[in-house]
Amino acid sequence: VLCGAAADRPAGSCKRGGGAEWIRAAATEHLVEPILGNLYFIGFGVSVYKDESLRLKYADKDIRNLSAALSSVYGTARYRPLVLTNEEVTADAADKAKAFLSSARPEDVVILAIAGHGVHDSDKGATYYFLPHAADLGNLSGSAMNFEKIESILQGIAPRKKLFLMDTCESGESEPSVE
Repeated sequence: VLCGAAADRPAGSCKRGGGAEWIRAAATEHLVEPILGNLYFIGFGVSVYKDESLRLKYADKDIRNLSAALSSVYGTARYRPLVLTNEEVTADAADKAKAFLSSARPEDVVILAIAGHGVHDSDKGATYYFLPHAADLGNLSGSAMNFEKIESILQGIAPRKKLFLMDTCESGESEPSVE
């Protein structure tokens, strides 16, 4: 089989050894408009805690302001926000966020932003936790969101473009004390 342009046949044609010729089928698709994705914004901001000693000034406000800024840039038709602040941020907020993203498509964009207190546990692995409104510092594993749970929001979802923003205490790796 000989395919391609030559003096004895047109481009896109093929010729068998016995001389039979055929034209290969070709298909071209032109997109009139680009496929535009939606922006899914998930924001957790906690300034008001059940434990009053943990109170912050701006974490909830920062998340609301970021959401408003993204909405003004993306427009309300393509903007999909899930903004949880203060009492709305519970230990199961990550599960709510994962369910919220279930209808997202590959061309969509996801931004996850958390603001509030974060703390490393005193366990052997120094597990990192984001503190929801009702966090109990004496029972982090039972009342807070560990980092793996937060990261799981962005894992196994359709969108390919993802951004994770953290504005929390102790968000870096825990290092043993050096004396």
